[in-house]
Formats: sequence, structure tokens, C-alpha cells
Amino acid sequence: VHLLHRASGEWRVVVEGVEANTSLRVHGDRLVGVTFRDAPNGRAVWASLADPSQWHTLVAERSDTVLGTFAIDSVAGELLLVASSVAVDRLERWPLAAEAASLRSVVSLGVASVVSLDSDAGLTVLATSEFTAPVTVSQLHPDGTRTPIDSADTSVLTDVVVRQVFYPSTDGTLVPMF
Repeated sequence: VHLLHRASGEWRVVVEGVEANTSLRVHGDRLVGVTFRDAPNGRAVWASLADPSQWHTLVAERSDTVLGTFAIDSVAGELLLVASSVAVDRLERWPLAAEAASLRSVVSLGVASVVSLDSDAGLTVLATSEFTAPVTVSQLHPDGTRTPIDSADTSVLTDVVVRQVFYPSTDGTLVPMF
């Protein structure tokens, strides 16, 4: 990952020569994002634009949770982070102001397929797929309530059945599948 300072044309190295998925976004004078560098389940990080090679952990890796996509709610000053445990997702809200952040709230999602945020308007748009329902798109409010944005024609999905099953791996661990 390289960062271009558009005014000067200077490129700065953020990550180079490391095999790890990393996704970062600019938020004010920082880069904020999720990386799997030194964290097989993912961790949320931030780095100053002045020194993008020095990373700070915002949300530490957890052994029982895999981090997914994220968005930044610049109006609320929060990192919206999809966290998955046994293939069931939840949306976590973390403050961006502190290095040692504490979880503000959690919204249970079922199985989230996409999280997107219009940070210009502070509007969180969420597309989710639950165990027994088709994909829905809704606005997520700060209190965790959702307002549908668009209703899909579900008549074409009458024969679709979604269920979760578990199969043992070679070491006996139950692996969830859909």
C-alpha cells in the first residue's frame, strides 16, 4: 500500500513486502482501516498521514472473532466494523478519537453481506443477508434501529431456503456452512 500526496506528487510507503490483506481509508489527518498483518483474525489500525508507516492498534485482534469490512461515520466519529464469530456477523461501533478505544455499541446482523457508509452525510447504509430472508438494504441509525431503503421483489425467491449446518473438520472442530 502506497499513499500519494497529491499536492506534492510524493509517494509514501504504508505497507510493502508483507503478505497480508490491508484496507485503509483517509479520515482527517489519519489513515484508518483493517489489516491482517500480524493478526490472522484482523485488527483495526490507524496511522498518521505524516508518518503512515507507524501503525497504532485501534481494535485489537480477538481469538474468537474475524474482522470484515468497515466504514467510517465521520459525523459520529466512529469506526463501523463488521465482526464475525462462527459465521454470524455483528456491527460494532468504535470511537475514532482514542487509541485505547472501548466498544460503544453492537448491532446483531445475522449474516452481513455488505456495509457501506456515505460519510459526507453521516448516513450508514447496510445490506444484510439473514438466515431466513433475502438481502435487505436499510439505513442504520445511531441507536441501532434500521429503516428499509428499498424492498426487493421477493416473489422470485419462493423456492430459496437458507440454513446453517455444521460439519466436523479433521481435528473435530465444527465448521459452519450455509
